Amino acid sequence: MSSNNSSELSQIAIAQLAKVQHEGKLQTKFPNIISVSDTLVDGQSCLTLYLEDDKVEDIPAYVDAQLNDKKIIKVNTRIVTNSTAAVASICQATDEIMDSLSDSGVGSICCLIQSTDSKGMLGLVTV
Repeated sequence: MSSNNSSELSQIAIAQLAKVQHEGKLQTKFPNIISVSDTLVDGQSCLTLYLEDDKVEDIPAYVDAQLNDKKIIKVNTRIVTNSTAAVASICQATDEIMDSLSDSGVGSICCLIQSTDSKGMLGLVTV
Protein backbone atom coordinates (compact mmCIF):
# COMPACT_ATOMS: atom_id res chain seq x y z
CA MET A 1 0.00 0.00 0.00
CA SER A 2 1.19 3.49 -0.76
CA SER A 3 0.51 6.91 0.70
CA ASN A 4 -0.99 9.72 -1.35
CA ASN A 5 1.58 11.20 -3.74
CA SER A 6 0.27 14.31 -5.45
CA SER A 7 3.15 14.39 -7.95
CA GLU A 8 1.72 11.26 -9.59
CA LEU A 9 -1.99 12.09 -9.39
CA SER A 10 -3.85 15.07 -7.91
CA GLN A 11 -5.72 14.64 -4.64
CA ILE A 12 -9.08 15.41 -6.28
CA ALA A 13 -8.36 12.85 -9.03
CA ILE A 14 -7.73 10.24 -6.34
CA ALA A 15 -11.01 11.17 -4.63
CA GLN A 16 -12.83 10.94 -7.99
CA LEU A 17 -11.31 7.51 -8.61
CA ALA A 18 -12.41 6.33 -5.15
CA LYS A 19 -15.95 7.55 -5.89
CA VAL A 20 -16.11 5.72 -9.23
CA GLN A 21 -14.78 2.51 -7.67
CA HIS A 22 -16.90 2.52 -4.48
CA GLU A 23 -20.08 4.61 -4.82
CA GLY A 24 -22.32 1.81 -6.11
CA LYS A 25 -21.00 -0.80 -3.70
CA LEU A 26 -21.39 1.51 -0.70
CA GLN A 27 -24.93 2.54 -1.64
CA THR A 28 -25.92 -1.10 -2.15
CA LYS A 29 -24.45 -2.20 1.20
CA PHE A 30 -25.68 0.90 3.07
CA PRO A 31 -29.04 1.98 1.58
CA ASN A 32 -29.17 4.96 3.95
CA ILE A 33 -26.42 6.64 1.88
CA ILE A 34 -28.29 9.15 -0.30
CA SER A 35 -25.26 10.71 -1.95
CA VAL A 36 -21.51 10.20 -2.36
CA SER A 37 -19.18 13.08 -3.17
CA ASP A 38 -15.51 13.23 -4.13
CA THR A 39 -14.09 15.92 -1.88
CA LEU A 40 -10.94 17.31 -0.31
CA VAL A 41 -10.50 17.70 3.44
CA ASP A 42 -7.46 19.73 4.46
CA GLY A 43 -6.13 19.22 0.92
CA GLN A 44 -6.38 15.43 1.09
CA SER A 45 -8.59 13.07 -0.91
CA CYS A 46 -11.85 12.22 0.81
CA LEU A 47 -15.07 10.42 -0.01
CA THR A 48 -17.97 12.21 1.69
CA LEU A 49 -21.02 10.06 2.41
CA TYR A 50 -24.35 11.79 3.01
CA LEU A 51 -26.74 9.67 5.11
CA GLU A 52 -30.49 10.08 5.42
CA ASP A 53 -30.22 9.16 9.11
CA ASP A 54 -27.57 8.79 11.81
CA LYS A 55 -26.90 5.05 11.39
CA VAL A 56 -23.13 4.99 10.82
CA GLU A 57 -22.44 1.48 12.12
CA ASP A 58 -20.11 -0.55 9.87
CA ILE A 59 -19.56 2.29 7.37
CA PRO A 60 -15.82 2.15 6.64
CA ALA A 61 -13.44 4.89 7.84
CA TYR A 62 -11.67 4.64 4.48
CA VAL A 63 -11.80 2.95 1.09
CA ASP A 64 -8.94 1.80 -1.12
CA ALA A 65 -8.55 3.53 -4.47
CA GLN A 66 -6.91 1.08 -6.87
CA LEU A 67 -4.60 2.97 -9.25
CA ASN A 68 -3.13 -0.07 -10.98
CA ASP A 69 -2.22 -3.68 -10.18
CA LYS A 70 0.33 -2.65 -7.54
CA LYS A 71 -0.68 0.80 -6.27
CA ILE A 72 -3.51 1.27 -3.79
CA ILE A 73 -4.22 4.56 -2.03
CA LYS A 74 -6.23 4.78 1.17
CA VAL A 75 -8.95 7.47 0.93
CA ASN A 76 -10.69 8.53 4.14
CA THR A 77 -14.46 8.71 4.30
CA ARG A 78 -16.32 11.56 5.95
CA ILE A 79 -19.89 11.00 7.07
CA VAL A 80 -22.58 13.67 7.09
CA THR A 81 -25.66 12.41 8.95
CA ASN A 82 -29.32 13.36 8.64
CA SER A 83 -28.98 14.78 5.13
CA THR A 84 -31.82 15.47 2.74
CA ALA A 85 -31.93 15.29 -1.02
CA ALA A 86 -30.92 18.57 -2.62
CA VAL A 87 -33.56 20.67 -4.33
CA ALA A 88 -33.28 23.89 -6.28
CA SER A 89 -34.22 26.84 -4.06
CA ILE A 90 -34.09 29.84 -6.40
CA CYS A 91 -33.85 30.28 -10.13
CA GLN A 92 -31.28 32.98 -10.85
CA ALA A 93 -32.53 33.40 -14.41
CA THR A 94 -36.06 34.42 -13.40
CA ASP A 95 -35.79 35.11 -9.62
CA GLU A 96 -38.57 32.61 -8.95
CA ILE A 97 -38.53 30.67 -5.69
CA MET A 98 -38.28 26.96 -6.44
CA ASP A 99 -39.25 23.93 -4.39
CA SER A 100 -39.45 20.16 -4.75
CA LEU A 101 -42.99 20.44 -6.17
CA SER A 102 -41.91 22.59 -9.11
CA ASP A 103 -41.40 20.77 -12.38
CA SER A 104 -39.69 23.54 -14.35
CA GLY A 105 -36.22 22.09 -13.66
CA VAL A 106 -34.42 25.39 -13.50
CA GLY A 107 -32.05 26.33 -10.73
CA SER A 108 -28.39 26.91 -10.16
CA ILE A 109 -25.29 24.93 -9.34
CA CYS A 110 -22.97 26.22 -6.64
CA CYS A 111 -19.69 25.41 -4.99
CA LEU A 112 -18.23 26.58 -1.66
CA ILE A 113 -14.64 27.77 -2.09
CA GLN A 114 -11.89 28.76 0.33
CA SER A 115 -9.20 31.32 -0.47
CA THR A 116 -5.64 29.99 -0.67
CA ASP A 117 -4.35 33.42 0.40
CA SER A 118 -6.75 34.05 3.27
CA LYS A 119 -7.81 30.80 4.98
CA GLY A 120 -10.73 32.49 6.75
CA MET A 121 -12.31 33.71 3.51
CA LEU A 122 -15.05 31.51 2.09
CA GLY A 123 -17.00 32.19 -1.06
CA LEU A 124 -19.88 30.74 -3.03
CA VAL A 125 -19.56 30.33 -6.79
CA THR A 126 -22.81 29.82 -8.70
CA VAL A 127 -23.52 28.88 -12.29
